Amino acid sequence: MKERIFNNMKTIENTGYSRVISLILLIVTIAIIASGCVNENGGRNLLNELPDDPNTNVSGRTNENRGLELLNEKLDDPTTDISVVSTQHFSEGRAWITVYDRSTTITANVCINTDGYIVFWEAPYDSNHTLITSDFKDGLSYMINEDTGQFRIFDLNGNITFESPSWGENLIMLGYGDGKFLVAEYISDFNTNEWYVGAIDKTGKEIVPLKSYESQRRDVTNSGNLKGFYLGHGVFALSYSYNEYENNKIETLINIDTQKILLPKTYGVELLTGFEDGYALISGGITIDDEYYGSILKIGTDGSVLEEIEKIDYSFLAYAIKMPIFSEGLMFWRSAYYDIYGNVKIELPEYEDKLHYCSPFKNGYAVITLVGADGHKYFTIINQKGEEIFEPLKGIGAIIVLNEKYFAIRLDSESIAVFDMDSTHVMTIVNSKLIFNELTLSDDFIRISNENYVNIKDGSIIGKRNNINVELI
Repeated sequence: MKERIFNNMKTIENTGYSRVISLILLIVTIAIIASGCVNENGGRNLLNELPDDPNTNVSGRTNENRGLELLNEKLDDPTTDISVVSTQHFSEGRAWITVYDRSTTITANVCINTDGYIVFWEAPYDSNHTLITSDFKDGLSYMINEDTGQFRIFDLNGNITFESPSWGENLIMLGYGDGKFLVAEYISDFNTNEWYVGAIDKTGKEIVPLKSYESQRRDVTNSGNLKGFYLGHGVFALSYSYNEYENNKIETLINIDTQKILLPKTYGVELLTGFEDGYALISGGITIDDEYYGSILKIGTDGSVLEEIEKIDYSFLAYAIKMPIFSEGLMFWRSAYYDIYGNVKIELPEYEDKLHYCSPFKNGYAVITLVGADGHKYFTIINQKGEEIFEPLKGIGAIIVLNEKYFAIRLDSESIAVFDMDSTHVMTIVNSKLIFNELTLSDDFIRISNENYVNIKDGSIIGKRNNINVELI
């Protein structure tokens, strides 16, 4: 297997990028950024047709008589001045991208499908405002005006199922899960001056009444940066910076079904898992019902402590800068992967004196970075049985697991080689704006940069194409 990868790498080295394929066969006719942007007489750009109401976004929808429109053709049209500003990964066959129209100085959020067609788009009335969009889940996505806090909920076809101004200016969106949109509203009147939290459905119907949570540690809802991450069983984690594989600190947990704050007096709590089988794992200095806990806890969806895990020996973490991240039931420290009870689950004795860094598990795999006797870095990947996918490789920049089927090797600052988990070389991608640490793969598309995507199956490109080359192997 090692020989196969080295042969593939040698092929890359020998051929350079002379066989790079320009995949533009799918791009056909159009010169518009969004549906409705040209009327039947042609020529007019909808971005110029601003509404009179300054609280109304500009928007475009699919014209059923004309069909969907290709994003790439608009970007390639020499008569337009459209550029891609940022991209989000695909979810449920849709992806949000942000484009800028220099002719109108308007930035629009465009929703595309996996064929590269624009499904719909939204743009703020005021070009100084920013629209934040969520991934699609259960066929729904929401968009927040970062400056005003107002939001819209969309289905996969761009139909607006709810728009927040009808609720009032103080309602903000925190997150979504299991059919519930977690919202907060600032109530200010003769008797009240505080935030209330509740939930609505996709139509804006209140399904969990808004109420005040006096037991929460502080007013965590009074911030546009706060987000709610759904953990299952009606529980949301509220956090300013939560990231499953990088930062697991949370502010608090709220069960929206029972309308209860689960951790009322927490500070710097680390979330180790979501809620599965009725419990989650947390770590950190925690006070629950006036009793302090300093170890790992199993907590129920009602906030009760189901188990305090004391068997773990924290002495082996004495020099840790921060608590290692549990991912997929395992965490790495020093020379092994441990479970929540401190039991060694995966050992790497053959590399004990060479280990440099072992990543959290993601999609069943972890990246192992080693330092060889020659002082150079080597990389490999292991599965949850501790089995190597290939022998350590030298002379590459880094490795990232894209999903359970593919991984990417960084060749240099502008190029990657993509392999499947059988170590078969799939493609090589060269992009001057490659963001290696942010590569994601979903719906068969690798999000390469803030400007483009590449299809893992056929190498087709969506987005800006004059700075990217793809070579299928």
